[in-house]
Amino acid sequence: MAKKEAEKKQDEVQEVKQAEPVFTKAQILAAKKNHDRRDALGAVLDDNFEGTLAEADDLLEKFMKGQVK
Repeated sequence: MAKKEAEKKQDEVQEVKQAEPVFTKAQILAAKKNHDRRDALGAVLDDNFEGTLAEADDLLEKFMKGQVK
């Protein structure tokens, strides 16, 4: 019975991941939401980046919290 519940939860997680839209680097940089962070996002995201807005925000947050050398 525990296996069925675990499988059901896993299916729900996969559905949520599939429901999030995926954007390219150019689309993320063109978004009005990111107009004040466009330069930093351009440096952080790869040219062939395809991901969600949350993934892009996470990468930017890690970059901003990084140490200056």
